[in-house]
Amino acid sequence: MITKFGIHQKERTDYMPTTTDKAILDSLVRNKIGFITSVPCKQLAGVIELVDNHEEIYHIPSNKEDEGMGLCAGAYLGGTRSAIIMRIRPWELP
Repeated sequence: MITKFGIHQKERTDYMPTTTDKAILDSLVRNKIGFITSVPCKQLAGVIELVDNHEEIYHIPSNKEDEGMGLCAGAYLGGTRSAIIMRIRPWELP
């Protein structure tokens, strides 16, 4: 499979987006989020797949959380509402 950015990517078929994943996407669209970056996470794979296939959202995967925050900051400074999809571990918060 070739993504919208011309990157060759192995097609994933081991999961299906849930109603929760769809509700999250609907909320992002309703709040006019135009740019999303995501950090790879198996638990959030359904949401990431929906975002990646959505025509109104520009999605760029990132490797690390800090890289994603920088991308979101740049999008915000450019006038686009942005979000990052990543897993947090509350027990690691200060």
